[in-house]
Order: sequence, then C-alpha cells, then structure tokens
Amino acid sequence: MKNAEKSLRRLREAAELTQEKLGERIGMTQSQISQYEDRPEDIPYGLLNEWLEALGTNIGAFHSEFEENEKSGIDVGDPYSELRQSLKLLKGYLNMPPPKMPLPKMEALALPIW
Repeated sequence: MKNAEKSLRRLREAAELTQEKLGERIGMTQSQISQYEDRPEDIPYGLLNEWLEALGTNIGAFHSEFEENEKSGIDVGDPYSELRQSLKLLKGYLNMPPPKMPLPKMEALALPIW
C-alpha cells in the first residue's frame, strides 16, 4: 500500500494543505492524518471518501490512479506480502522432516531393579 500512502500525501500536498489544515476540514487531528497517511489500508471507506472530497477528488479518480499504475508496470504494493512470506516460511518449517537422532542404547533405558 505504499503507493496509496504516497498518493494520499501527494494529493494533500498538491492541494497545498498541511496535515493540520486537512484535519480541520474533516474533523481530525494532525496526528490522525499522519497515521492514516502512513497506513492508508486502515482508513474506513466513509472517511476515505470524505478525505478525498476535502482534497477535491473522489474515490473513482483515486482508484483509477492505481489501475493506471498497474498498466504502466509500477508496483502498487501488496499489504499482505509480508504475511504471505511468513506463512510460506512457517509451512516450510512444518513440512521439514524431523531431525535424525541416534536411538539411545537399551542399557541406558534399563531401570535398576531393587
């Protein structure tokens, strides 16, 4: 989602708004604006719509930018790539054969009889 992050920030900057000014328009703090710019995948749809309208655009235009990036070969990112990589590593670990360990000698297992 890095491109969304860059796009939200770029759109705000193109509108010549600070995070604080955008926050005032949509009833948020500068800190909240910063957090959503850093993690755009966390923005609820309704808030994203309000956010984009405050910047003079809409969901359709915002979404078409990503489609255009895909056509041009620009990697738009994958918010689940790290999770998929971790799951792949875990699957590989779980599918590993158990380590070969020498069997203990029977004398070592014998219990003393009293």
